[in-house]
Amino acid sequence: MTEVTFGVSSQGTTSVAPPSPESIRELEDKLKKRSGGPLFQEPQQKQPRTDSRLRFGIPISPSNVESPNGNGSIQGSFASPQQDAPTTEHMPGNTQPENVQLQMQIQLQELQDALTKERKEKERLVLLLRHKEQDHEAAKAQIKKLQDAFVEKVRQSCTTEREQEQHSVHQKFYTLGQVVVQRDMSEVWHDGRLLKDTKAKLEKLRDELDEVKKRSQEKKKEEKKKGKVNADDDDCAGEEELLSLQLLQNNLQKEEAVLQAEMDSLDVQKHVFIKDIKRIRNEDASRFNKCPVLNERYILQRLLGRGGFSEVYQAFDLAEVR
Repeated sequence: MTEVTFGVSSQGTTSVAPPSPESIRELEDKLKKRSGGPLFQEPQQKQPRTDSRLRFGIPISPSNVESPNGNGSIQGSFASPQQDAPTTEHMPGNTQPENVQLQMQIQLQELQDALTKERKEKERLVLLLRHKEQDHEAAKAQIKKLQDAFVEKVRQSCTTEREQEQHSVHQKFYTLGQVVVQRDMSEVWHDGRLLKDTKAKLEKLRDELDEVKKRSQEKKKEEKKKGKVNADDDDCAGEEELLSLQLLQNNLQKEEAVLQAEMDSLDVQKHVFIKDIKRIRNEDASRFNKCPVLNERYILQRLLGRGGFSEVYQAFDLAEVR
C-alpha cells in the first residue's frame, strides 16, 4: 500500500505528496501475487499521517512542536485538525490507479471471452473430427465387407473353372492322349483314339497313293513299249486306264493333304494339351492353389506358367478393380 505523508511547511500549512508511478506499479504487482479472492481489489484509503496529539485532541502550540533547529520555536500558525487535515477523497492521484484497474479488468474479461470462444471452437472441431473418423471407419468396414464378398465370389469362380478344365482334360485323354510315367520315372506320350485313327487313315491313304503311282508308272512303260504307230482298241483302253489312274492319284493326293492338315492341327492341340496337363499338375502342387490374397490387394486366380523356382499367376487387383 502507498503511504501518503503530510508535512508542515515553513509557512505553517499542511502539504500532501501524491503517489508516484513506482508505488502504483508496486501496488499492482502485490495485487497480482495475492492468492485467493479477486485479482483486483479496491485499495483501502489510508488515513493521513498526523501527529498523535491531533488524534487525541491535544492542541498544538508552538512550544509543543519540536523545532527542526532544536530551539523549540517554529514560525507560522497551525490550523485545527478539522480544517487542515486532508482527505483521500479529494486526492488527485487516486483516479489513475482506478483507471488502470478498470482497463486491466476489461482486458482480462476480453481474454476470458477469447479463451472461452477458442475452447468452444476446439470442442466443435474435436467433435467434428470424431464424427469424420467414425464415418471413415464405417466406410472402411463396408469396403472390407464388399471385398471379402468379392474375394469369395472370385474363389468360387476359380474353383468352377478348374473343375471344368480338369473335366475337359479327362475328356481329351481319350481323343488326344495322355502322358504316362514309366518305371524309370520317365514320361512317355501315348496317343489317343483320334490321333490313332487319323494316323491310320493317313498311312492307308499313302499306301493307296503309292500303289496308284506304281501302277501308273508301269502302265506308262507298257505304252512306250507298244508304240503309237497304229492305234487300235487295245491302245485306247490302255490310255483310258492310264487317265483313270492319274485321276485317282490326284484325288488321293488331295485327301492326303486334308488328312495331313488335320494331323498337323492335332499335333498342335497335343502340344497345348501337354502344357495344360503340366500346368494343372503344377497348380495342384503349388501352395498358392487356394486363391490367397497377397498384400491385402491382389487375389491369385490361376497359374499361367512355371519356370525354375518361380511361378506366374494371373491375379485380380482389388484396389483398382481390374
